[in-house]
Amino acid sequence: MLREIEAYHQAWRREAGEPLTLRQAAQRWQREVFPQAALAIAAWRLPERLPQRTDGDFYLDLATQRALAQQEEHREITWGEAAARLAARYPLPTWQERLVDLWHHIIGSLAAWWKGLPADEPPCDFALQGTSGTVYCRRASRVRRGLFQS
Repeated sequence: MLREIEAYHQAWRREAGEPLTLRQAAQRWQREVFPQAALAIAAWRLPERLPQRTDGDFYLDLATQRALAQQEEHREITWGEAAARLAARYPLPTWQERLVDLWHHIIGSLAAWWKGLPADEPPCDFALQGTSGTVYCRRASRVRRGLFQS
């Protein structure tokens, strides 16, 4: 996402001609650009389609969709169009699939409880636990505290 913010920073400096620090560009990007993507993510219910992904992952996927569309179709698409394309590839789970997932989660939690293991799953496939017990998700560079305390 840093590259996205840097690209926004460069584009702003070219268009406006104003001196703008990277921090100011990041704040402006967070106010102007990211909310549009977040609305599209929520509107197309992407977290329900891919629950293991973070908002940052979704943003980068949508940005990639937009860049590909610009290269292939020679036009800019909206965040909503990019979200619709991503949603088309990953349909919402049916209620039967959700029920099966819930059942597996309950059985897994009970089995872990019975064996005395922690029932929580790591926040992502790339999780690392620090010496203080803090869990870091390397993929999204997101810190999640208190999930796995030793």
